[in-house]
Amino acid sequence: IPVEITPIILPDTSIKEILTDTPSKIIEEYSSWLIQKKSIGPVSIGMDIKTAHSILSNFERQTALAEDFGFSGGSPAYIYSNINEPILAIVQTLYDRKVFAIIALSDQLKAENGIHPKTIVEDLLKFYPNMKFYLDPMNGWESSEDTQNHWDFIFITDSKTRIGIYTNPEQSAFPKRTTAQCNWIIVR
Repeated sequence: IPVEITPIILPDTSIKEILTDTPSKIIEEYSSWLIQKKSIGPVSIGMDIKTAHSILSNFERQTALAEDFGFSGGSPAYIYSNINEPILAIVQTLYDRKVFAIIALSDQLKAENGIHPKTIVEDLLKFYPNMKFYLDPMNGWESSEDTQNHWDFIFITDSKTRIGIYTNPEQSAFPKRTTAQCNWIIVR
């Protein structure tokens, strides 16, 4: 079966600030972190942002905007990398500085069932046979969700690479292009 391989596409962040107080080194601990309901590894939803930064202090940190990951509201996001390879991102709440969302970017981060941020639609359908997709009218991306685990699967697509066929942008669609690869998984 031919599989469409697409490179990870990260948003072109508006704010580019890389903290260099942590020397670049290979960090292997994250490869055992699981994507779970409300957490990825030791980072969890609702955690104080300073605690999350401390837990992830061995990673390179880049400041971005939540909008770069499809969120509105003006909150900052932080991308954590290992030797310039993005591993995960955190979106914080605007006022109380808590972790609002965690975004799995590396395929080294997996759920217990093996799902990761480069899983193709065809493989997701094995776990979610009734999976539907939604078109975001603001950015043109498509997404699907696991409502039980509070995960969103994000696919950066355009009019030529759509997964679903949408007759009405406010309605969901079953997937027609099953070789599309997930760009990231949001844990809410």
